[in-house]
Amino acid sequence: MKTPYQIQYETFAVAGGIYDVRHAKLYAEFADNLIADGSYSIVYEGVAHACYTPITIDAAAHLKCYVVAPLAVLPEYQRQGYATRLMEEAERQLAPDVVFIMGEFHHYGKRYNTLHKVGLPVESLAPLENWFALELTKGALDGVGESTSSMTGPYAEPAIWSHPSDQVSNTTTPYEIQYEAFLAAGGIYDERHAKLYANFAEQLIEDGSFSILHEGVAHACYTPMTVDAAPHLKCYVLAPLSVLPEYQGKGVATRLMEEAEKQLDADVIFVLGDPCHYGNRYNTPHNVLPPVATEAPLECWFARALTPGALDGVGESTSSITGCYANPLMWAHASDQV
Repeated sequence: MKTPYQIQYETFAVAGGIYDVRHAKLYAEFADNLIADGSYSIVYEGVAHACYTPITIDAAAHLKCYVVAPLAVLPEYQRQGYATRLMEEAERQLAPDVVFIMGEFHHYGKRYNTLHKVGLPVESLAPLENWFALELTKGALDGVGESTSSMTGPYAEPAIWSHPSDQVSNTTTPYEIQYEAFLAAGGIYDERHAKLYANFAEQLIEDGSFSILHEGVAHACYTPMTVDAAPHLKCYVLAPLSVLPEYQGKGVATRLMEEAEKQLDADVIFVLGDPCHYGNRYNTPHNVLPPVATEAPLECWFARALTPGALDGVGESTSSITGCYANPLMWAHASDQV
């Protein structure tokens, strides 16, 4: 069964329009943060997810009220009534007096049709005509009149109440490039790998690995590695390397590697990967073992000597690496990583 994070991410990653992978990550993490903070969370029939977070109507604090968001249904199950059934089940379990939601009229106006004058809990430019209410206890809002409202926790962050175009940076991050590239890779890779490698890139960066974001559409990390028989050599392992799907096959990865090699001034770069991707560029013969035990065939462990003759006379050698790249999981076959 998919997790709340996965349902939220996969839904918004393909939503199109004003939404992209940055929003997908934002809303998926927002859902996780709400759940950790105690919001009610419902996964419905394994394909839909929503959070319901308590909100206080300041003029009627006795009412049991919630805001529903984020709400997502996996793309292949949309427009089949899952969102409605999810909301009905959540309302049955929560037994609230009122549920609020911020959104488009064509999505929520028909169901959330209770007239009200309750303001948003956070200052926002969002139009109040998109702030809907559904009264579950008949007459709950009668006599309440105009009122402010309040919330605590992650939902009190103003960014969550802003327009989607203002919620994300215009610069694509390493996480987003890695995630989107592996999410669309297909084959043995799926959403779990995308999240694993995107998180791995962030951990490497935090751990001090060299990180390069090239032309805004490609990203890679280069992590220091020691050839034990020649520790004076300045060596790196390249991974993960990703190019956004729509820019693949256009030489972007090659230009990234050329720029990284220029900046690093390395003696040798190593990479573990498919010969069809790396065999031509990483073609220096060597007998250096990977720094972590792996079942990957040695013919997939490539080297590129940037200093001519750097590996001459080194012979057979072990190697070593520290930090998160020393985790055996990152050297396992993709089928064994998730």
